[in-house]
Amino acid sequence: MFSNLRASIILMVFVAMSIGCSREAQQRQPVRTTTDQGSSLAPPAKQSAERDKAQVRVVHAMPNGPTVDVLADETVAFSAVSYKTVTPYKELPDDRLTFRVRPAGGAGAEPLAENSEMLNGGRHYTVIVMADDAGKNAIRVLSDELTPAPQDQARVRVINAAPDVGEIDVVAKGRNKAIFDGVHFGSEAGYKAVEPMAGALEVRREGKKEVLTTIPSQNWEAGRTYTIILAGRGKLDAIAIEDQISKSTAYARPY
Repeated sequence: MFSNLRASIILMVFVAMSIGCSREAQQRQPVRTTTDQGSSLAPPAKQSAERDKAQVRVVHAMPNGPTVDVLADETVAFSAVSYKTVTPYKELPDDRLTFRVRPAGGAGAEPLAENSEMLNGGRHYTVIVMADDAGKNAIRVLSDELTPAPQDQARVRVINAAPDVGEIDVVAKGRNKAIFDGVHFGSEAGYKAVEPMAGALEVRREGKKEVLTTIPSQNWEAGRTYTIILAGRGKLDAIAIEDQISKSTAYARPY
């Protein structure tokens, strides 16, 4: 009985993920991404799928790490990426790719970290360059959910890439109930639909009032998708990303 129930749950999760992937690959609107570095526009997912391409961006979340190049197989896909930088999305083949990180301009240098992942056409991915809990460098490849968010809610996820803070809660300043709780290192809390809000956020130790860092001036609007990546050692940094499905289908390919 329990084995049948478990099999049914796994099947339901697989079907839900497949439907989500299919929906994303059919999106005809470009995606506008806004970070502290500015704004960029990525092509519609359907166009990428028709070209047998996935869309990938890189986030440098390795504290005290060098500026890096990120290779996809043997080709430099992203160059001179510095700490806390979020690159624009870039089309890469929908295939199994090995991502390698090396010091910027260090042709022939031994990679600082590598990871092999299968990419699907029309899907979006965030590659996070980070430190692991053993003090070594690591690469995580996460799937992004870039379908339209609920019209009356924002879609938010939190990724804990800070190796020495343990599990954390994310709380709206002045409140006690956590929006995300118990987010442990190396994991993402998953996307969550939340009420729109404006104001500062506090990152606290799980179940404690101790504030590790404050994320100022957050404005979560309905219908948009947000990612917060926590990084750093000792001093905690927050990297905030906003993704919005454009209302227009017009897109001029920049590359």
